[in-house]
Amino acid sequence: MTLRDALLPTINAVRAIPGQLGLRPHAVAIIQTISSGAHTGDGARSETETAITESGGQPPKVRWLNDEQLALGNLPKGTVLVGPITPAFSSGGTDLATIQGTALLQGDTLHVKITGPKHPNGALYRVTKINADRALRYMITAEPVSEPL
Repeated sequence: MTLRDALLPTINAVRAIPGQLGLRPHAVAIIQTISSGAHTGDGARSETETAITESGGQPPKVRWLNDEQLALGNLPKGTVLVGPITPAFSSGGTDLATIQGTALLQGDTLHVKITGPKHPNGALYRVTKINADRALRYMITAEPVSEPL
């Protein structure tokens, strides 16, 4: 067993505490849209929605970047950071392949759907960056693609 595997259960339990206290009101899901045609949106479409959760089914942290952070990163208004997200392990976490959409083919799309007080009916965000360079957490940077659903 590696040190990472030994620490993940503890890290996952600690990350769930803010959600258990009601401090993380936004639910986050990965939406994979698969088109049967050769180009994006062509043919029949099917969607798969996979919730991103921490221990006990709690949502990860969602943080909207302020004006200074947007300007420094040359990012569009409304950009969000989702995470830290605990990597998948025997007792929970979220699989990196799901977050990255590695099973998607040309013409398929990957979005993050955020539902909560800011977006009561949900809103789609385009995944622009996935930071998976740390052993115990992933971070998603996403920008809005549509008006709230």
